Amino acid sequence: MIRRETIDEATRHLENLDEHILLLTDGGPENSLKEYLETLGVKVTHQKAMIDVQCSNTLIEAHNKVIKYNYLYRKSINDGFQLIRELDFCCNNFNGRPHISLNGLTPDESYANVKLDDERLRKLKKEAGIKRKQDNLKNRCGVCAT
Repeated sequence: MIRRETIDEATRHLENLDEHILLLTDGGPENSLKEYLETLGVKVTHQKAMIDVQCSNTLIEAHNKVIKYNYLYRKSINDGFQLIRELDFCCNNFNGRPHISLNGLTPDESYANVKLDDERLRKLKKEAGIKRKQDNLKNRCGVCAT
């Protein structure tokens, strides 16, 4: 029903009912829309990612999963205002932290086409490893000999 409501809302804003619309979805059961799309009165071509076209929404789905499981599901969100505040925090936090998938860049840096200084990164990793080892040695439980 949500998918249908979204499509209904989008088609209400069409200025030209003869316009050809392409609807791209994944293959989930919520996107079984053939009969419904035929009732709209506008021409809609429904294509499924990785079936009809060689692209998918995998990357954005991965981000949605991170937002839900690493941020939102850990909170008790009481209203839309709190949700907006939490989303603002999690997006800024996520986009401002280095990601291994971006070779140590933050998403903000990657978007801004910042070039990674490989030599500096190697030096920082080495320093972090040395510091981690020193911290671990200082904080031994005393049971272990090494």
